Amino acid sequence: MAPDAAPPAGDAGPGDLDAAPPAPDGAVPGQDAAQPGADGAAPGADGALARPDASTPPPAEGTETGDVLCSNGLDDDGDGFVDCDDYHCTYNPAVTVCLGARENSDALCDDGIDQDGNGHTDCDDFACARNPWVTVCGPVENTDEACDNGRDDDENGFTDCDDNSCRRNPLVSVCRADEVGFCIDGVDNDGDGRTDCEDADCAGAASCGGGPIAGDLGGPCDRDADCGPDGVCVDVLPQGYCSIECEDDFDCPGDGTCWDLDDFAVPVCLVGCQSDEQCRTDDGYICDEDFTCYIPPE
Repeated sequence: MAPDAAPPAGDAGPGDLDAAPPAPDGAVPGQDAAQPGADGAAPGADGALARPDASTPPPAEGTETGDVLCSNGLDDDGDGFVDCDDYHCTYNPAVTVCLGARENSDALCDDGIDQDGNGHTDCDDFACARNPWVTVCGPVENTDEACDNGRDDDENGFTDCDDNSCRRNPLVSVCRADEVGFCIDGVDNDGDGRTDCEDADCAGAASCGGGPIAGDLGGPCDRDADCGPDGVCVDVLPQGYCSIECEDDFDCPGDGTCWDLDDFAVPVCLVGCQSDEQCRTDDGYICDEDFTCYIPPE
């Protein structure tokens, strides 16, 4: 099965990276299916063709990736996905805080096993073929470098941002029409003259003062149902505060801590932080002396 074939329902994620993308304008559907192992070479240890930029893996800086940013309960880069719901986290094999079966490394994409059980194995899985941290799937276009070099690296007839592997890939920043998802990289990704927090596209990013979004830990809420199946809405705090019940700090994700608040029935987790911009400053929250997003003392 070609990598651009549609996986089973439920395998799509942020940006539908695992969903079959439409062909570029004027293209014949299916013509953009990047075939692993170009020129007849089968992907894998026996004859795999390394991508042109295989020696330059994507940097950990600038996106929501790494164990710290992938476990803090915040949408750091403003793409609407938090921690292990963000492909910047789950597709990086160096991230250890995202549990569950994944195909996201050279070893796991070259063993003939469908680790994540989605019906696609190794380089037939977008988690491998469109993953910039994977190098065993032959010449591919799935990094900023490969998507901005003027070459058809995977020899499928489409170059750079005309290739779905670039323009439909939420891990590629150079083909974007907005800054969403790349609000901490110091780059004007959409070329509108405004970078990161200067761009209105980044209003929802925790790194730009957006704080947690509705439904996330620390986000605003009116009732428990706003906070997910296990969440509780701490309605004694300004504009509500999505949380979860806890017995100690070990029950709280990331750097969150467990607190027994006045006027609330059960102990709940407060979001961990390092600076005010990680909290809902518009609603009056700060990063307090306990490094939690909370209201300032009177």
